[in-house]
Amino acid sequence: MLKKLAVSALLLALISVPALAEEAAPQKIFYKTPQSVSSPEVNAAMNAVYKARGDEERDAAIAAVQKLVDGGNAQAAFRLGRYLHLETRRSDYARAMQLYQFAAGKGDAWAINNIGLLYEDGQGVSQDLGKAVTLFQSAAEKQHYHGFNNMARLYLLGKGVTRDPDKAYEWLQKGCALKLPEVCREAYDIYDEGRYTAPTDKTKAFGFAVKAAALGDTDYQYNLALHYRRGEGTPMDVKKSAEILIPLAAQHHTQAMSALGSAYLEGLGVAEDQSKGIALLEEAAARGYCNASLKLGRLYAGDVKRKDTAKALQYFEKAYEDCDDEMEAGDLSFVGRSYLAGQTVPQDCAKALNFFKAAEEYNYRSAEAYNDLANYYYQGCGGFPSDKNVSFKYLLVAAKLNDKMAQGTVSSLLRHEVNGRAADPVKADAWALVSLEQQEGALPAEATGRVLADKPEAYRKQVMDHVAEIKAFIAQSRQPQKEGGILYDSQRF
Repeated sequence: MLKKLAVSALLLALISVPALAEEAAPQKIFYKTPQSVSSPEVNAAMNAVYKARGDEERDAAIAAVQKLVDGGNAQAAFRLGRYLHLETRRSDYARAMQLYQFAAGKGDAWAINNIGLLYEDGQGVSQDLGKAVTLFQSAAEKQHYHGFNNMARLYLLGKGVTRDPDKAYEWLQKGCALKLPEVCREAYDIYDEGRYTAPTDKTKAFGFAVKAAALGDTDYQYNLALHYRRGEGTPMDVKKSAEILIPLAAQHHTQAMSALGSAYLEGLGVAEDQSKGIALLEEAAARGYCNASLKLGRLYAGDVKRKDTAKALQYFEKAYEDCDDEMEAGDLSFVGRSYLAGQTVPQDCAKALNFFKAAEEYNYRSAEAYNDLANYYYQGCGGFPSDKNVSFKYLLVAAKLNDKMAQGTVSSLLRHEVNGRAADPVKADAWALVSLEQQEGALPAEATGRVLADKPEAYRKQVMDHVAEIKAFIAQSRQPQKEGGILYDSQRF
């Protein structure tokens, strides 16, 4: 266990009640940013450039920065060069190169690195990968983190050098060993996510997480806790995971608060404590951490002991406002059904439809979302009249997504004339057989005989041919679709 993360008895006592006590502010890790390496004078001049409205105001602000450059200010040269290179749509790569060269001539390692980027991409100069490699290496020799990261990237991609994953790893190890936190983070992300053609390697990712955590990076201390909890790249150790999360939660690291809350609810590495777990999740949610809102919503929606629709809606709607892309179709459907039913909350047909549509949009592979839409249009709601044709369209999508209940309902509906659509016994029997196969795992002969009893051979063949066609539709429905694709085709089914 890292010495920095040792947990004292006092700290344990501090969090023994649901409300987290304040802890002395931890030493913050220093990350280099363009602003952090610039003087107040340069930052003020560049802020005027960023805030400028209109060409005239922008040109005047740039002229003020250029005046600092003309006075020999290398920081101003780098910042203005970076602006013209990376920070504006009105790029001027040739001028950026001149400014970078001025700053590089005064020893600015970041400027040297960025000249390498211009040569790599052929911006303002002819592309020259050899020069780019030389410049990135020079930046690394001056111990600038971008130099190490770019050298690793090029060796992983085989760009300007022979592809060599081992050399990429060496560059990352060197930079991280120099206690450059940005290199440790980049290295972790490369191996945790498998970037730049590197295969995912949780063992290497864990090693870099240890180093980043030791430098005081709280995000990577949190990542380290997850590795221990999941046993990724290291033997599973839920107790050690909790020991890391406890001081982070006391510092109000919201992800750690949420993870520790779950640990208390499940008794993972700590004694189970439901009240403490809920309190941690609630505070993390109040501080804006969306995942905590989702956890609480799901707890109150699905846990029999905690069932509280009003609270579930409160947290799901907060998550929808803060991070709707992280919600699952089931979360959205729960909200939609609650507003459609109008029991715990007043009925709101527009909101119900909005959440049902959102469930379809975020996961159009969710049969649940289409069943909800089918039900909504079938029964109608408030000022929204029933539309059985639209309802059938959505029900059919759910059936094509292999939902056995939807398949059975489609079969039943096809046996009758509905809204001008003629009954179709062949398709009705075909869907009945598909539903039976879905329920039983195979299509037994007796089921076929039961559905097609006393039917002529020609009719049986029609039905079985349509069963094969439906199965083909179902297989194709699992592939990416566009609106109007086979998933939405309500004529051929």
